[in-house]
Order: sequence, then C-alpha cells, then structure tokens
Amino acid sequence: MEKNSQNAAKPKKSQESFWTEERGDIGVKQIALTVAAIVIIGAAIAIVNRNLGDWISDVWDMFMEQIKKFTQ
Repeated sequence: MEKNSQNAAKPKKSQESFWTEERGDIGVKQIALTVAAIVIIGAAIAIVNRNLGDWISDVWDMFMEQIKKFTQ
C-alpha cells in the first residue's frame, strides 16, 4: 500500500515539465536565452546608432539657441 502512495506522488516522465529537464552544464535553453539576449541588445544598439546623429544635432541646436538667448 505504501508503494502506491509513493508512486502516485512522483510525476511520470511524460508529465514532467520541459523546464525541469536539465542535463549537463550548459543546456540548449541557456544557449537560446543567451542568443535571444544578444539579438535584443544588437537591435537596441542598431536603433540608437540610426538615430544618434539626429539626437546629437538636436541637442547641439538646443544648446546653441540657449547660448544665443543668453547673449542677446
């Protein structure tokens, strides 16, 4: 009777979650998450680089306008 209660508490192999099956030091999920993080960071850098020139010129123009206002 006790063996049945112990077996009932253990999940079957087919019922185990995908996220709990980890083997080895570095798994496929860790590699996938690392690649996803690199792609997201790369996309963010590309967006910033595309707009960086406009942002710098906008800030420069704003400072120059402020300087002109102070000197008038």
